[in-house]
Amino acid sequence: MKNNFRYIASVVGLVVVSCSATSAFAYTDPAKTYTEEQLTSANVAGLHLFMTDDEAAKVLKEGGFQGKFPAFKGDERMVTPWVKSGQKIAVFRFKDKDGIIRVHSIEFNQNFDRPVDVDTVKSKLSERYGEPTQTHPDLIWREAYTFDHAKVQTCIDGPSEYRAACLKNIGADNTVGKKVEDEENGAMIKASVWPKQLRIIVSDDKVFTNAEAMNLAAKAAADKAKAQKDTKDTSLGF
Repeated sequence: MKNNFRYIASVVGLVVVSCSATSAFAYTDPAKTYTEEQLTSANVAGLHLFMTDDEAAKVLKEGGFQGKFPAFKGDERMVTPWVKSGQKIAVFRFKDKDGIIRVHSIEFNQNFDRPVDVDTVKSKLSERYGEPTQTHPDLIWREAYTFDHAKVQTCIDGPSEYRAACLKNIGADNTVGKKVEDEENGAMIKASVWPKQLRIIVSDDKVFTNAEAMNLAAKAAADKAKAQKDTKDTSLGF
């Protein structure tokens, strides 16, 4: 699960104005934010991020959900949810640096048997998880951003000749894109409420992505070492 990281400047002149009018400063996120630990420990039907898949299976079975985790084969983009009457939970897993299979994303879906008041449900969610960082159109709880993402994207999308100065004026440089991407993919809770349905997603795609990159690098290193060993006594044939 990822937030869209796309803010398009409709007028080129906006970039020039933004660059000239904004002085360099240390950005302080004005929104209500949470630590990674607070977000990853958030409870959804007894589940939380980074628990092992064995722990998750135990919680789901004890909660009356029907399902089974298949053998882990790597990147899980689509999974079969665990189900019980009116509810579904999709659990996405990854392999950490120690080879342990853990949870990096949870998607909970609840179908109501009659229409509910959306504002009342949102209020109950705020009581459960705290004041949301964002309230419209969905409720979102996230970590603090180190840069104003909209301003960063305006600089990146603007004319290349103004980009460095634009980024400098918001306290950033050309490496900021990766930082913003990591923040967009960081720990978060997202709740969508409709009159007859509730969806809650708790995820930390940054940890999953970094772990996946480490696993791929380790595999590449192991493959190279094996190839070197297998090639050591190989004759050139001439």
